[in-house]
Amino acid sequence: MRRIRCAVLISVLSAAACGDGKVTTADCEKMVDHVLELMGPSEENAKFRERALQECSDAAKEGEITKADLDCIIKATSLEATRPCEEAIRRRQREKRRGEDLS
Repeated sequence: MRRIRCAVLISVLSAAACGDGKVTTADCEKMVDHVLELMGPSEENAKFRERALQECSDAAKEGEITKADLDCIIKATSLEATRPCEEAIRRRQREKRRGEDLS
């Protein structure tokens, strides 16, 4: 269940709307490592880490995630505590889609 929760979190971040703050590779590493720490030890974490870093880096290059998004997740003390971060990202995504639909 934790792996699914983390995968959802990374997917949300990868598709997040544009915003302020340029995300660096180091920012992605810090966020992914924190999420993996919240998930606990697992043999699959190394594979997951590489995929999650790539997704975060790709989203950062496209300007689809912000430092504020990552900071929110990094400050979370549990996977459950990342939900408000995810919800804020999804809310921005919906608003962005509505704006594109009106164009």
